Amino acid sequence: MGCQSRILAVFDNDLARLRATGLGKWLPLWVLIAAMAALTACVGSTESTPIVSKAEANNTLTNDVSSGDGTGGVSDATGSKDLPKISTAETLGDGSSDTVVACSCKGIECGNPPGCPLMNCDACPKGAKCNKNTCESDPNCACGSQDCGILPGCGKDCGGCEAPMQCNVEKAACELDCSCATQECGQVVGCPTSCGKCETGKVCEDFICKPDPKCVCKVGMCEVIPGCPANCGTCAVGEKCVLNKCTAGGEQCLCTNITCGFAKPACVKSCGICQINQICSSNACKTVGSNIKKKFGEPCGPSEECPVPPAGSSQFAQKQFLECQHNQCENGLCIGGICTKKCKMTLDQVNNVTGANEPDGIEDPGQPSECTGAANGPVGATFKCVEQNSPGQVVAGFTDPACLPGSAFTPCATDKTCPAGEVCRVMPFMNGYQSRCAPKVANPIGSPGVKPSQACNPNPSAGPVAMCETGWCKPSGCVGLCEVDADCTTAAGGCKAGQCHANGALCNKDAECPTWTCKPAVQFVDTSLVKFSACQP
Repeated sequence: MGCQSRILAVFDNDLARLRATGLGKWLPLWVLIAAMAALTACVGSTESTPIVSKAEANNTLTNDVSSGDGTGGVSDATGSKDLPKISTAETLGDGSSDTVVACSCKGIECGNPPGCPLMNCDACPKGAKCNKNTCESDPNCACGSQDCGILPGCGKDCGGCEAPMQCNVEKAACELDCSCATQECGQVVGCPTSCGKCETGKVCEDFICKPDPKCVCKVGMCEVIPGCPANCGTCAVGEKCVLNKCTAGGEQCLCTNITCGFAKPACVKSCGICQINQICSSNACKTVGSNIKKKFGEPCGPSEECPVPPAGSSQFAQKQFLECQHNQCENGLCIGGICTKKCKMTLDQVNNVTGANEPDGIEDPGQPSECTGAANGPVGATFKCVEQNSPGQVVAGFTDPACLPGSAFTPCATDKTCPAGEVCRVMPFMNGYQSRCAPKVANPIGSPGVKPSQACNPNPSAGPVAMCETGWCKPSGCVGLCEVDADCTTAAGGCKAGQCHANGALCNKDAECPTWTCKPAVQFVDTSLVKFSACQP
């Protein structure tokens, strides 16, 4: 049979079967495939794709098109890989038989099925290539020397960069980020770039502009703090801003021709104190042979020359009383009934209680101190330099340290947390009052001070002096700090001469006098808003 006759025979045979099974829509594809196969047979090619007999091919085609739904597994042009096995006519070299090739994407990830050059299965994803109908990783899609970004042509993300580096997309490399995108101020680390300075009143901290602590206005402050934008406020009519504080009287508080005491009752700053053998009278120092100044560490307080103002006295009378007590001391300072002095803080970088590296307003141990050499008076001879101004004032450059009796000044609520020989006392501390462990206060003659709830008297003009060991004496008796009622012991002898010393009530025995209990919100002094839990009748 000639080449043309064989081709026509194959066409007629398979065309009839395709039409009989309803697969006529595959005719164009079949014609092309069959023509190429027949042409190969005609030129006597000995190379052949997998060959099956014509009968087997007919059976395969019949099985393929005989599915339960009548579609025979044949899909339309939606791209399904499960195409029908198209019969491709081909003859052997001697022309004695016809053969067909079965084309399918089953079990094939990519590329052309063997013997089916016109049929292409799925393509491999980015980053992979097709090798023998299997998708494998493309070695050209490894990040390698690329630091970051998307690998071109592969879609692979090689990751980002760690701060302060940023990804240069063009170079696909991590480079130092010298922009100010992530910081407000300061120098960019490792770069010549400066992100500028903060506005007035702010400081650069962790590359962010934050409010300057020294620019925070405290209660009673006035005028502008150097280096800060905001005014802390103006003073009321009749007051003047002196040393950043509102002072009543303003220019009337000038100390012209005034040697000691206050220029006017409303003034807050004294014009000075007198010498060792002098007292201040009518703003002038007068010599008195018997008035000998007390040394550092010795007692000071009410005396015949410094009588306690009566209850309800004016603020000016109270200030004169305090000034008179200061005048008893050779250093011009009486705090808590003890002559002391101002000092210069040598070093304050460590918390004396916890040991942490933080200032606490107390001179660090082991440093040269100006508070040595005190007389062994009512509170002993151990003193330390302690800041009297607030932390904000200290940051702003306003310091006012003084020598106070004590060592560690451990914060406390009761005596239970204090070491032997010390009690929990209210002390002037950091521009206010705080409860700290400090030495017990003894009487000027050397006898121990009285305990909480016992009768006390710091005024020699009112009778024998009986100092309270806590340094807090009220008309009702010695006051101690507490947390619960059990911390308050009611001393024996509450009834004296037919009266309770706690409240003056008539009595015949101690049991008729009030029992002391722990009460909150007790003021230490009328001029301070700070309150403590203290034992009261």
